Amino acid sequence: MKDSRPFSPEFTYTHAMVKRLASIAADREVILHAHLVPKWEVSIRREQLIRAAHASTAIEGNPLSLEEVSRLAEGREVMAARRAKTEVLNYLRVLEHARTRTEVWSRKKRSSHCTGISRRGPLTTRQRRGRSGR
Repeated sequence: MKDSRPFSPEFTYTHAMVKRLASIAADREVILHAHLVPKWEVSIRREQLIRAAHASTAIEGNPLSLEEVSRLAEGREVMAARRAKTEVLNYLRVLEHARTRTEVWSRKKRSSHCTGISRRGPLTTRQRRGRSGR
């Protein structure tokens, strides 16, 4: 029979632990709110896209190397099976499509939050109560 008590780890926070955690939280905030130089952002985004395509298709058994995936993304020719190239190119298209859709959604979401009004207008009291399940 299992013990029904919730897990309660036995440790104590030390001053050094709290200091490190606070430092990590502060560093995280700096990173999250840092503005990248646009040129760097494009380069980093492109590299991430290529790495994601390579890793995900490699898991599925695609034999192309990271360098070959990079060349395909640049529109250059690669000596490989047609199926392997098609798989990577399709995956790159899907990732790019998802990124653009996410950016569009994010812009719409930000603009509606900025005004405090959704595209359908403000909610009435009755609508708000219906959403919260009251």
